[in-house]
Amino acid sequence: MSSPSTQPKATIGYIITVGFAIFATYFGAGNLIFPPTLGLSAGTLWLFALLGFAITDVGLGVLGIVATTNVGGGVDDVARPVAKWFSVVLGSLICLFIGPLFAVPRVAATTYEMSVQPYADFIPIWALSFIFFAITMALTIKQLAVVDIIGKILTPVLLIMLAVIFIGAVFNPIGTPVVTEAEHQFANGFLEGYQTMDGIGSLVMAGIFVYDVRARGFKSRKQQLSVILPACIVSGICLTLIYGGLTYIGATASGLPEFQGLDRVPLLIGTVFAILGTPGKIALSIAVAAACLTTSIGLTSMVANFFARITHDKLKYSTNVVIICIVSFLMSLGGVEKIIALAVNCLLLIYPVVMVLIFLAVFDRFVPYKWAYRGAIIGALAVSILDVWGSYSEPVKGLVNMVPLDTIGFGWIIPAIIGGLIGTVVQMALKAPNPEKPYRPEFDADDV
Repeated sequence: MSSPSTQPKATIGYIITVGFAIFATYFGAGNLIFPPTLGLSAGTLWLFALLGFAITDVGLGVLGIVATTNVGGGVDDVARPVAKWFSVVLGSLICLFIGPLFAVPRVAATTYEMSVQPYADFIPIWALSFIFFAITMALTIKQLAVVDIIGKILTPVLLIMLAVIFIGAVFNPIGTPVVTEAEHQFANGFLEGYQTMDGIGSLVMAGIFVYDVRARGFKSRKQQLSVILPACIVSGICLTLIYGGLTYIGATASGLPEFQGLDRVPLLIGTVFAILGTPGKIALSIAVAAACLTTSIGLTSMVANFFARITHDKLKYSTNVVIICIVSFLMSLGGVEKIIALAVNCLLLIYPVVMVLIFLAVFDRFVPYKWAYRGAIIGALAVSILDVWGSYSEPVKGLVNMVPLDTIGFGWIIPAIIGGLIGTVVQMALKAPNPEKPYRPEFDADDV
């Protein structure tokens, strides 16, 4: 055990720095487009929609980092109790979703629809996407320092722009929230939070922060959590405030006919224009385009590294970058709304599984049986499959709606609990518990 004099201290300054780093990693420009639509639909009930959205985006995102840190720092550590192959499959699916299938092409499509189409609609999306991913490929393969410079400049610029917009929305609102006919606002927000993919991405991104904290001398998990837990709180507060402002802006447009029926990107552009006029609209478009490029570079690098690692470099990092950029280019041609529509069922299938794993990882010390993990995952996955199937079949939809809490997005909870309990009983019957030797390796001495 390290002596007290040599143990690093988690200073407030370092905690805030890590918190801002977590915030910057999660807050991609693509996240801007979801809250205003929620507010528009919810009207006077916008706080309920915000609460649901915050749980699956902010809450699950920061809890995912804490949980992953608690069990070792990687997606493999979180999912390994289920099975080694399962951890590889889950990690691969997550990287495909936050990489070339959905998140990366979405930021390119967002760049086009926010920063090019409103001013030069004669430019086709393929031309912008080709340039976008050519730049992403060049900067990601060479890993130039310009990426860090862009990130350090663009995040503050984007935040300043948002602060100006929020102030304008408060002191010069475009309208007043009205009562709408939409139902289940909390559930709508909860499910919309899936689309940011921050919750599933947290299992992969946590490793970045664990590595940095460990490199600064925080060796034991207890020490690492002393930094990451409060840093996640800092990040969560920042994200919630921004999402709250964006949701409120959408709610102020709920009674204005010209905003009804707009897709997510036109709604954001239209509300910003109504608040700040053309200068604000142009400034936001520039900041969003640059922030989207930074997000594309970061996610492409992260996913390329993951597949290089799990294949033991049989798939080279540079090769992965090229493949990711090509697939992302093709996917981006469908536009933002089509990408979101394609992602819905994929995220509906995987998110309950991730939420169960995160919860179990938080309380990992108290879950000595790996069959508890397996049973909980089977229960949650069964309901997820039925939910996806129900989107194509009315009889199945009616059946799954009978599951308690399903209508508000929590249908997986009770089956997961029942599955976990059954798994525990099965393993206890097959093998006596051994509290001195849990499934996972012991924590470092400083942890106990």
